[in-house]
Amino acid sequence: MRLLSGGDEVRICLIGGCGHSGMVLEGIAKSADQVLAGYGGTAVDGLENVEEVMGRLGLKAARYENYEEMLDSGNPDICVVDNRFDGHGAAAAAALRRGIATYCEKPLALSLGGLKEVERAWKNKGALLWAMQTARYDPWFYTAHKLIKEGAIGEIRMINAQKSYRLGRRPDFYKSRATYGGSIPWVGIHAIDMVNFLAGRPVESVYALHSSAFNRGHGELEMTGLVTMKLEGELLASVNLDYLRPDAAPSHGDDRIRAAGTEGVLEVRSCKVYLINGKGEREIPLLTPPTIWEAFIAACRGEEGMITAESSLEATRIALLARESADKGVPLDLLSYRDN
Repeated sequence: MRLLSGGDEVRICLIGGCGHSGMVLEGIAKSADQVLAGYGGTAVDGLENVEEVMGRLGLKAARYENYEEMLDSGNPDICVVDNRFDGHGAAAAAALRRGIATYCEKPLALSLGGLKEVERAWKNKGALLWAMQTARYDPWFYTAHKLIKEGAIGEIRMINAQKSYRLGRRPDFYKSRATYGGSIPWVGIHAIDMVNFLAGRPVESVYALHSSAFNRGHGELEMTGLVTMKLEGELLASVNLDYLRPDAAPSHGDDRIRAAGTEGVLEVRSCKVYLINGKGEREIPLLTPPTIWEAFIAACRGEEGMITAESSLEATRIALLARESADKGVPLDLLSYRDN
């Protein structure tokens, strides 16, 4: 893996603006050594969103209609992939094949075949690969992870996670499975990754359900979903996800975690952490992690982060298999898919 040197100019290119790339642009604008070397994509990749944020932040860069040309001629150190969801896999693989550190919106691909292409490109060149699993760097989940690692609840035995969003009015590509990919890979993947993060052990099997009922004219978009998982050591986990959060709610999302162990229970709700044990319940002061973008830049310079290529690939794999389980109505054994 090619490492960046501290203090050197970091050249960053951006493919699309359909997800969370605005946070990257804000990070670039605040940095003295990060430069937006170019941005590109097609008419469906949300470049108008990129240009709106660039204008607000005073950033300027060349626009490319062909992102492969940008990757070849823009000489980037980092590629941020945030195009329409069905393009994630091809764009990430294109950057990785060139040995460019890649920070990709989740899911990394919308199919297992596309995910294999990303994995193959990563293994061939060894460039850094992170998915935008942003929850790992939220102070509340970061704090919960540290407490669990320190044994605050003993041996962890069960995890329940929640992702609830406002629906609002989504872009047209959300209405089709072919371009959106499904609500389990887009919404549920955060909670699935959080289960992996807190448990620190592999998922062995998954069984899921989802429904597109009452989706307010959003085509195939699933409004609700449930994912149950069995992890190594008979640790049980569940994820519930929905777009049912009212428009008048005080925040866009309502993310929660409950981790139960042999010596206590840890809960994350309303961006706060609560520990419940033999001494009763108390709120735990939050730690202050770096932003995920700051952590990614540090990882490009050789520092260890809380996201890896392996964790990024695994979260996507589980989410795609959970979607398949929900489509087929059957549980799936993940061990056999990893072997393939």
